[in-house]
Amino acid sequence: NEGAGTMAGDGSGNGNRGTLTGGPTWVDGKRGKALNFDGVNDYVNVNDNSSLEGLAAITVSAWVKTNQITVDGEIATKGAGSTAIWLLFQDDVGAVSGRTDTFTFAVGNGTTLTRQEGTTGQAKVGVWTHVIGVWKKTPEEIRLYINGVEDTSSDTLNGIVMGTDTNSVNIGDDATLGTNVFNGLIDEVRVYN
Repeated sequence: NEGAGTMAGDGSGNGNRGTLTGGPTWVDGKRGKALNFDGVNDYVNVNDNSSLEGLAAITVSAWVKTNQITVDGEIATKGAGSTAIWLLFQDDVGAVSGRTDTFTFAVGNGTTLTRQEGTTGQAKVGVWTHVIGVWKKTPEEIRLYINGVEDTSSDTLNGIVMGTDTNSVNIGDDATLGTNVFNGLIDEVRVYN
């Protein structure tokens, strides 16, 4: 909600401030100010912090308003792809389910991911959508909520334990930088442990 400058604040008290990189711009958001990502090279970089990995439970949420649904777009990630620690992203085509124009939340140990893909059609161009991913180690569960309603869930996760790594957390892109860049507005990113 800064509205100006090259830093995104952190209200958690954990010092997880982010640096705007590539030129995302401050615009009016769902609540206060949001960041507009161009889908080319814009992202926010939050340095590696133990408060964001190796957890027994995590919830990641954000308000998003996409400009494009024909490509994947990272909302908030710790790592990238199958080696990620956690990812919340707009999913063009689900790798497991084949569902299209949706959102996915995944948690991993650095080599294996457990994914929860949303139902088809949840991502809509020009519409504010609240996306929440929830994962718990015990009891095992992963859930995806869209606009406050549980969209999909699973209680069979094969004992996955969240890993740790040295990657930063990125908003609007993943650690590969430039591969899955979000095109649209992201507001009120929150990570709860």
